[in-house]
Amino acid sequence: QNIHKTIVGIFLIAAPFWGGESGWTYEGYETLVLPKEGVSKLLKDVPIFLYQSRDDEVVPYAHLSLYANMFPTATKFELDKRGHQLNNDLSDVANEIKKLL
Repeated sequence: QNIHKTIVGIFLIAAPFWGGESGWTYEGYETLVLPKEGVSKLLKDVPIFLYQSRDDEVVPYAHLSLYANMFPTATKFELDKRGHQLNNDLSDVANEIKKLL
C-alpha cells in the first residue's frame, strides 16, 4: 500500500545550525549540513517556521539568523524567556499548525 502525504509545514524549534562560519562543527559534522541547492528545491512551496528563544542555553540565538538566511521566506518567532525547547510549551507551534490545517 502506498501512502502519499503532503507536507504542510516545517517547524524548526531551537535547531542548531551546522557548518558555515558561525554554525556548529565537529569531526564528521559535514553529514548534517543542509545542501543549499537541494533544500531550496525540496522545500519550494512548503512554509517554514523558525522558533528560537533569546535566552536559549543550548543553541545560540544567532543560529536563528543562519536559518533565516538559508530560508528567506520562513516565518521567524523570536521569543523571550522561553529557554531551550520553549520551556516545553509548544502552544505557539500548535497555533501555527492549526492555521495550516
